[in-house]
Amino acid sequence: MPQHDYVLDNQTSANFRADLNNALLAIRAMNSGTSAPTATAPGMLWYDTTNSQVKMRNSADSGWNIIGLMNEDYLDLTSRVSFLAYLSADQSISPSSSTDITFDMEVFDTNSNFDTSTYKFTPTKPGTYIIGSKISIDSLADGKQMQIYIYKNGSTLLTLEQTVSASSSSGFFGTAVAIDQANGLKDCYMVSVLQNGTVSRNIQGGARHYSHFFGFRIDRT
Repeated sequence: MPQHDYVLDNQTSANFRADLNNALLAIRAMNSGTSAPTATAPGMLWYDTTNSQVKMRNSADSGWNIIGLMNEDYLDLTSRVSFLAYLSADQSISPSSSTDITFDMEVFDTNSNFDTSTYKFTPTKPGTYIIGSKISIDSLADGKQMQIYIYKNGSTLLTLEQTVSASSSSGFFGTAVAIDQANGLKDCYMVSVLQNGTVSRNIQGGARHYSHFFGFRIDRT
């Protein structure tokens, strides 16, 4: 790999030119190699090809600090998985029974991991994800509750429970957010809502994204 001691010895013109070109190549390639350069200086860059890390020599010239990653997954935009789906129209839900929310429209879906027919997010890149949902529901009476469930593989990952403190004729909303590890294979997420009023209520949909479901991968390794 291109590394150099950055010492240009007295030598013939042809050898000097070759030596200089090797030094310039080392600079261009950030002194890349499987092991650290032997000749170092404060602020020097080294691309550690073994660990796909970019490192910088510390001010005391006594060690290396990791300042970034250079692996393909980090640079590949498909590793930056994210989606935003929403409910295109109002959805009626019965009282005291958990109902899956039919998020049938997408704003974006960078890795095509959200299914608008099953309403599930199944990330194909393993990693740590933020998964969340905002739900707006029409009027609930004082003291009544709305519960938002985020499911992973059919089991409850997170529950948000909110109680109406005063009667609201204009609507009531809550936002549930979870952080979770997905295996990139079969792990899938969906949202369900329960309200304990006395009659059916509408989960509010529409182009303003009153009710939506979102997720994004937060790690890059």
